[in-house]
Amino acid sequence: MSRETIISFDYSFHIVEACGTTLRYVTGRIFRNNRKPTVVNVNEIARQLEAAYAINPNTIRITSIVVYSGGTGGVIVGRRRRELDRKKRQICPTPAPSSSEVILSGPQAPTCNDGLLNQGEADIDCGGPCTPNQTCNIGQHCNVSTDCTSGICNSTNRCDNPTCNDGLLNQGEADIDCGGPCTSIRTCDIGQHCNVSTDCTSGICNSTNQCDNPTCNDGLLNQGEADIDCGGPCTSNQTCNIGQNCNVSTDCTSGICNSTDQCDNPTCNDGLLNQGEADIDCGGPCTSNQTCNIGQHCNVSTDCTSGICNSTNQCDNPTCNDGLLNQGEADTDCGGPCTSIRTCDIGQHCNVSTDCTSGICNITNQCDNPTCNDGLLNQGEADTDCGGPCTPIRTCDIGQHCNVSTDCTSGICNSTNQCDNPTCNDGLLNQGEADIDCGGPCTPIRTCDIGQHCNVSTDCTSGICNSTNQCDNPTCNDGLLNQGEADTDCGGPCTPIRTCDIGQHCNVSTDCTSGICNSTNQCDAPTCNDGLLNQGEADTDCGGPCTPIRTCDIGQHCNVSTDCTSGICNSTNQCDAPTCNDGLLNQGEADTDCGGPCTPIRTCDIGQHCNVSTDCTSGICNSTNQCDAPTCNDGLLNQGEADTDCGGPCTPIRTCDIGQHCNVSTDCTSGICNSTNQCDAPTCNDGLLNQGEADTDCGGPCTPIRTCDIGQHCNVSTDCTSGICNSTNQCDVPTCNDGLLNQGEADTDCGGPCTPIRTCDIGQHCNVSTDCTSGICNNTNQCDAPACNDGLLNQGEADTDCGGPCTPIRTCDIGQHCNVSTDCTSGVCNETNQCD
Repeated sequence: MSRETIISFDYSFHIVEACGTTLRYVTGRIFRNNRKPTVVNVNEIARQLEAAYAINPNTIRITSIVVYSGGTGGVIVGRRRRELDRKKRQICPTPAPSSSEVILSGPQAPTCNDGLLNQGEADIDCGGPCTPNQTCNIGQHCNVSTDCTSGICNSTNRCDNPTCNDGLLNQGEADIDCGGPCTSIRTCDIGQHCNVSTDCTSGICNSTNQCDNPTCNDGLLNQGEADIDCGGPCTSNQTCNIGQNCNVSTDCTSGICNSTDQCDNPTCNDGLLNQGEADIDCGGPCTSNQTCNIGQHCNVSTDCTSGICNSTNQCDNPTCNDGLLNQGEADTDCGGPCTSIRTCDIGQHCNVSTDCTSGICNITNQCDNPTCNDGLLNQGEADTDCGGPCTPIRTCDIGQHCNVSTDCTSGICNSTNQCDNPTCNDGLLNQGEADIDCGGPCTPIRTCDIGQHCNVSTDCTSGICNSTNQCDNPTCNDGLLNQGEADTDCGGPCTPIRTCDIGQHCNVSTDCTSGICNSTNQCDAPTCNDGLLNQGEADTDCGGPCTPIRTCDIGQHCNVSTDCTSGICNSTNQCDAPTCNDGLLNQGEADTDCGGPCTPIRTCDIGQHCNVSTDCTSGICNSTNQCDAPTCNDGLLNQGEADTDCGGPCTPIRTCDIGQHCNVSTDCTSGICNSTNQCDAPTCNDGLLNQGEADTDCGGPCTPIRTCDIGQHCNVSTDCTSGICNSTNQCDVPTCNDGLLNQGEADTDCGGPCTPIRTCDIGQHCNVSTDCTSGICNNTNQCDAPACNDGLLNQGEADTDCGGPCTPIRTCDIGQHCNVSTDCTSGVCNETNQCD
C-alpha cells in the first residue's frame, strides 16, 4: 500500500537527508518548486520538520501522500532525483537503512541563524550582514577580515587564526602584534601600549600604560641586567652583591661570577686580581696560600715566593746579594748555591764546610774561625797550618809549599814555591834583614842605602833609621843627636824647627822652648816673673798659667776673660774695663750685669741675687736675697701697674678707682682713662661700651640722652631710636606692621609714611585728612566718619557732598558730576555724566 503526498512550497528550501537518527545536509543547493507537485517518500514529515528545525507545520500544506513499500529507503521523485541519489550514496551507508528519509525543510525568511547561506553572508549565518552579531569561525569562508571572529581572512578566503605578525590588534594583544599572548614571541617596544610589565621588552609598564625605558633602580630584571638593577648596563652604577645572579665577573662587586652564575666571594684561586692581591690569586691576603712567581706584580717582598719584590714592583729571581735567606743559601746571601759568589763569614749559619769562607762548619752549624792547627789547608795558608795568616804562629819548614818568603821559617820561598835556606844575596827579605839582603844579620856584609827599610840605625849606611823605618839623611826629627843639635833633634840648627824641652841639654837660651838655659846647660822651666812671654802666658808674666799669680791689666793681651784682672777680654784680645753688659759678675754688681752700680742701667730679674730692693726690677728683694715677683697687693707701683696694685697686669684682680693713674681704659673700673691719664667716671659720650649701655654710648642708662641707631645692639625696644629691637638684638627699621607708633605715623602703623600701606580707622589719631581711610581728620585730630557736608568727595558721592548716598540729603546741581539720573536735582544725568 502506498500513499502519495503532494507538497507545495511557496519559499525556497534545501534538502536534508536523515540517515538513521542523524540529520545531515545532502545539498546546499536552493530549490524553488514553483508550486509544482513533488512526490516524496515521507514518514511523519511534519513531526520531523517541527522537531528537527522548529518549523511551524502550519506553514506546510500536505495535499496527498504516496507510500512505497520495500526497503530501498526513501528517495525524492522528480527532476532532482538523480542528484539526490548521488548525494545520498555519498553520505548514507549502503545499503541505506529502511528508516532513511528525505525531508524538505522550509519555508522561512532568511536570518543570521537560519542555517542557510543567504543574504550575502560570507559563510552560513556569519560574516557579511551578520558581522555585528556573528562573525565567522576559523576555517569558514570569508570575503574580508571583518567577516572573521579572528579578524584574519587569509589568501584562500578562509578565516584564519590570529598571529603575532598579522599587523592587527587582536587576541588580547597589549599593542599590535606584541604583549599579551604574543609576549613569548614579541614584547612591546618603548612607547607602545601595555597592560602589565611583562608586555614590555623593557619590563616597564608605566602608570600611563606605556612601555617605558628600564632604569637601574626600577626594581626589575631588565635591559640585560645580570640581576635586578645590577650588573650588565648597570655595572657603572651598581654591581651585584654576593649571591646575586651574574653573567660575567664585571657584573659583581666582588669581581667573581662563579660557575653557577652567582656573584661569589673572592678567593685565592678565582683567577682574578681582587681583594688586595699583589697579582692574580697571589700575595697580599693570599700570601699564606699562594705567593707570587717571578715576573708577577708585588707590593712587598712577602708577596713573592722568591721573597724579592724589585724596584719595578715585580717578583724577581733571588740573587746572592738580595739581603734575603733564600734559594737554599746556608745563610743570607752566602753558601749553598751562592758559594761560588760568596761564602759565609764567621758566625753565620752553614750546612757544610764549603759554605764557609773559613772552610770550617762547626757542630752547631756555624762558620767558625779557621785555626792554624785544624789540619786543613785554608785561610790562605801557604801549606797546611803554616804560612799565610798562620805565619805569626807557624811558618813553613824547609821543603813545604810557600807563596811568599814570609811563609817560610827560613824566609826563603824559592822559584819552585818551596821554603829554602836564606842567604844575603838571595834577593829576598828574610832572616831578620832590615831590607832585602841588607842590615840585620847581613849588616857585616851589606848595610842599607837611603830609602831602604831599617830597624836600627846600624842597618843604614847613613846611620839614620828614621821614624818610618827608612834609612834617611840626618834631620831634626830623626831621633839622633847629630848635626850640632843641642840635644837630640832640638836646638842648634834645629832651633827653627824644634826647641828643647825642660831638662834637655842646651847651649844657649834660644835652644830652649822655655827660653831658659840655666847654668848647668839644661833648659829650665819658665816662671811668672822671668820677664819672658812664655809657657802660654797671655802677656808677659800674666794670664794663662800665671792667672793664679797675676792677671793682666787693662790694655794687656789676653786670650780668655780669666786672663784679665777686669775679667773682660774684648774682641781685639785686650783686657778691657768691666761694663754692665759684659756677661760677668763684677764691679760690685748684685747679680751678673744687674743691680749695684748697674742699677741705673739694668735692675735684676725675678730669681736673681740682690742686696737691696733697688737692685730688683720688681723692687722686691726678699729675705733670701733674691729678687721676688711683684704682686697686686705688695703696696708697690711695679710690674707695669697703672697705679699701685691696680690696672696693667693687675686688671683681672683689681682695676683702678676714679682719680687713680691709668694708661688704658681697661685699667679703670669705670673703663674711662681720660686725657690726663686718670680714671674718670663713664659718660654717654665717652666712646665706650660701659655702664650697662645697649651699645656704645646709647640705650640703657643713656636712653634719655641718646637711643641706638638702626643696626646697633639693643636689649629692649626702648634702647632704639626706632623703638624696634629685633630677635637678633639689633635695632631695626620701623615698619608699618611693627605694632609701634613711630616713624611719624599718625597712629600706630597707620597714616603718615604708612598712608600708602594703611590709613587710619575711625577714632584713630590723625594729623591730616589723608591719614584717614575716611579722608576726614576732625578738629580734635581724630579720623571721623564721612558726612554729606564735610566738603569732601567720599563715601561713593556722585560729586562733593551730593548724589549717591547723599541723594536723600542733597542732590547735585546742573553741571556737577553724576552717575545716575537720581544723583541730579534736575533728574537728568547726560551721556558725559553731568547733571543737565
